[in-house]
Amino acid sequence: MTQALVHGKLTPGAFARLRLILSTYQDGTGHEHAANGTTIPGFRQFERALAVAVGGSAPENKKIFDVLVPAPDGKQLGISCKMREELNSVDRNGYVYIEVSNARAQFVHHLNQIGIHDVSQYRSRPRDTGIQILDWIRHLHNVEESGRRVDLENSTYLVLLYSKKTSEFQLFQYRCDLFISDAGQFDWSVPQYVDKEGNPHHREHLCGEKDGIRYVQWFWAAGHLKFFPRVQNATWKSEKFMLEPLPNTELTIVDKAKDYFPEQWQQACDDTEPID
Repeated sequence: MTQALVHGKLTPGAFARLRLILSTYQDGTGHEHAANGTTIPGFRQFERALAVAVGGSAPENKKIFDVLVPAPDGKQLGISCKMREELNSVDRNGYVYIEVSNARAQFVHHLNQIGIHDVSQYRSRPRDTGIQILDWIRHLHNVEESGRRVDLENSTYLVLLYSKKTSEFQLFQYRCDLFISDAGQFDWSVPQYVDKEGNPHHREHLCGEKDGIRYVQWFWAAGHLKFFPRVQNATWKSEKFMLEPLPNTELTIVDKAKDYFPEQWQQACDDTEPID
């Protein structure tokens, strides 16, 4: 296979291979249902397809990087894969949605190290909380660098957004140190709102903003950490694309089973006796 990544970015050939592999999941094997009655790949299938397209491996574990690609220097390039039905909102909002982690127990344990144990402390110390949350993500990256010899400088987030309404897809690639390199750059707060009776309430999330623009959110109750990078800050993005139409649009998973196992399938259909 020819080189698939240059400075962490997908080459045209790798992108073309990925698109064609993703297209095969329209035959009923995709984990998500499409509006036209076919199926499209789910997030795990995206990871597996990318691993094949770039000549890497997909460990399928809870670590930061979902795909690892051998690098010439003996290290590995890491790709953190994200997939979400958010393409329709990109043009309107100007940002890409990335859910980085939902490991609430780990976040809370890390916050305990600086004396933040409950909601009141979290709300009164938003800056300390935000910096500590991103410090934990930085720690996870460093563990990957030392344990699996990952080249963090050239490792990336690769986000596949799609629209079931239009059947379009688009890829966005960002540096893996997206917002963790300088957590102090953000203005941290727990937003408030006033109810119909005029009573103030805190919202459920911590917000990291810069120049009035939201970039980071963390939710105390669920533990979700979300990044909102701007579209223009992507290191690479594809054009919007559609999956390649299958040669036989009538092919189903039943047809595949018949093709792979004709005798066994016929026997299974002829056997009408109940199981003892």
